[in-house]
Amino acid sequence: MARLEPFDESQLTPGMAGLVDRVQFDPAYDRGLRVFAHSQEFVEPMWTAYVDMFEGGLLDSRLKEMMRIKVAQNNDCFT
Repeated sequence: MARLEPFDESQLTPGMAGLVDRVQFDPAYDRGLRVFAHSQEFVEPMWTAYVDMFEGGLLDSRLKEMMRIKVAQNNDCFT
């Protein structure tokens, strides 16, 4: 089975590098974005909206994360 290797910092567009910086608190998100960087033109706008949703709004980001995990569990999507 072929595996995609994560891009290093030098291979990222400025927008993707900014996203990676914003999610460095979680190694899984950091590595995932570096792997998704193989398709930066698609991933960058989608993940920018995703990260903005978690960082902004009225609800605390921890509550949003708990809700995301619960929805994943209810859908048998283990994260």
